[in-house]
Amino acid sequence: MASPNSDPAPSTAAGNDDTTPRHASRLISFRLDSSSVARRLENTEEKDRYPKLSTLYQALEQKFHELEARNIELQNDNDEALVQYQGAIEQQNRAQTTLEAALVAEKAAVAKQNEMAMKFFDLQNRSTPSMEAAVPRKSARMPDAPMFSDGKEVRYEAWATTIRQKLLANADHYPEPVHRKLYVQSRCEGKAQLHIAPRMDEASTRPYEDAEDILSHLRSVFANPNRKAEAYSVYHQLTMKPRDGFTDFLAEFLQLAEEACVVRENLKRDLYLKLPNLLQTQMMLAVNQSHVTFDNFTEQCQSISHEIMLQQHRSTDRRNHRGGTVGGSARTTTAHTAPNTSGTSQPTTARVKREGFTPARMTDAERNKLVSEGKCFYCKEPGHISLQCPKKTTTTPAAVATASTKPKETVVTPDPRIVELEGSDDEQGKEYA
Repeated sequence: MASPNSDPAPSTAAGNDDTTPRHASRLISFRLDSSSVARRLENTEEKDRYPKLSTLYQALEQKFHELEARNIELQNDNDEALVQYQGAIEQQNRAQTTLEAALVAEKAAVAKQNEMAMKFFDLQNRSTPSMEAAVPRKSARMPDAPMFSDGKEVRYEAWATTIRQKLLANADHYPEPVHRKLYVQSRCEGKAQLHIAPRMDEASTRPYEDAEDILSHLRSVFANPNRKAEAYSVYHQLTMKPRDGFTDFLAEFLQLAEEACVVRENLKRDLYLKLPNLLQTQMMLAVNQSHVTFDNFTEQCQSISHEIMLQQHRSTDRRNHRGGTVGGSARTTTAHTAPNTSGTSQPTTARVKREGFTPARMTDAERNKLVSEGKCFYCKEPGHISLQCPKKTTTTPAAVATASTKPKETVVTPDPRIVELEGSDDEQGKEYA
């Protein structure tokens, strides 16, 4: 039995024992007030102190056992709750795994469904034509044919060809005969409209059945039955003048050859025979070479003709420059002397100033315009060339009087720098060496 002076056991059991679980002390708060116990013991007689302490100790011990039982009960509840929590976590993991597997399966099913849908769509397109194929778009509208009146401004043959090409290219725009007849009528005017108007009416004795009937009727009225023969005659009479442009001449040559139905193998030789003498001389070798095609032959002719034209322009510029004025004063040349049979020399007629006419230096544009219009480079008038210009022979009265007093005509020595480019009757021009 413990002595009264020793520390009471209930105090240690109440809360100072380290083996007591901490959470139990938190759940049930219980402690002894040592000051109150001491005062109660002081007020108690000494002989009664031990029984009271013994009673207090028993009460504390009973309380401790209750707390310990409560602690064990709470630990069991905690362990059970922990087990339930772990079970819930495992169940959640299994559910998540099942959900992921379900999502993968669903994606695979959707992909399979899409694949089957695409196969079905392709199969349907192969077996059934699409709406776009069933209703095709109309062709692009081609330009309209020119208006046709009397066959003068627009020839019937060219106009009829344009009409047929238009109706063929835009056949989907004119599916019915009435559409084609109305289109041909819309491109007629004047005399042509008067000729076809009576038969356009359905009540006519001979109404047109289609557009081709209208074209046949207009051909009988406006087509030239001798067109081929006339083109053949003009084709053989066609020649290129020295001052003509080769490009324009070639276009007319090919047009007449097509209308006259000239054999293509003869075009190169025929074109060569129609060229000026100087250009023929340059193309003499190429015309007899079989490997030179007609297209190559025309290209060479065009290049050489251009060079000849430039050479003629340079020659004309130099002649005009010598016949003009220099520094505002009349330019004269020294008299040339020509030898005679007597061994003496006589002065020739000196070049004098042309009265009232001093040509200015021309530009390339002015020169080309004069060439195309067939006008003289010196006086700018048609009907002759600069070498035959009458204004270049005009002299002063003094020169005329001097020339009239001479008993016989003075012989003038030609300028040795002048070289004749072509000796034919048609003037090709002269070039200074």
